Amino acid sequence: MRKFSAAAVAAFALAGTAVAVSASPAFASTVVVTGGGAVAGTASGAGLPVLTDTKTGTTLKCTSASIHGTIPNGTFSSLLDIGQITSVTFGGCTVGGVFSFGVTAEFPSNTPPPVTNDGNWDFNATGLTSGGVTPGNLTQISADISGTGCTADVDGTSADSNTGSLTGTYNNTSGALKANASAGLTIYAVSGCGGLIGSGDPATFSATYIVTNSGGTHPQITVS
Repeated sequence: MRKFSAAAVAAFALAGTAVAVSASPAFASTVVVTGGGAVAGTASGAGLPVLTDTKTGTTLKCTSASIHGTIPNGTFSSLLDIGQITSVTFGGCTVGGVFSFGVTAEFPSNTPPPVTNDGNWDFNATGLTSGGVTPGNLTQISADISGTGCTADVDGTSADSNTGSLTGTYNNTSGALKANASAGLTIYAVSGCGGLIGSGDPATFSATYIVTNSGGTHPQITVS
């Protein structure tokens, strides 16, 4: 299956690998989550997803994007898998403003230890919360891009591996789950596309999803 990670990723968006990739800080930490549970996020305006082929400079943009998932409430000692993105939707997407395409987010199969796939795109904390903002990353990301005259996979270390990852942050005040325009993605299996994107080209992805819970408020994540 061909895959493309826009997202959020997408979430994100709001955006998430065969193995969950996460930086483990060299300090003891406690994660406290309140106001979580089932969540949804929407990107709009300047926060809409943009995937950039950093070799050709071509951008892949979408005019709508949303994510759904869960952020379990509680107190945890692990920084991994704080939140899970279970569905990602993109709409109105074009490559270089020329090719229209659809994006289908792909999720890894559940696998037992020692492989740590949980079937979702994951948000992991990578540092302490400061000013209500928690640094983190999105892992297990992959998806499919397909349109007339242009198809490709975007993933991490190899096609169909679900190893795509992005650095990002979560803001308690605004509910913004932000994927930074960071390395962690590569374009594979390009067919057509008029040379706008190329197989093996590195890519960055950026998007901001405003996340709310079922009550319409923002989940609170504190790492201390």
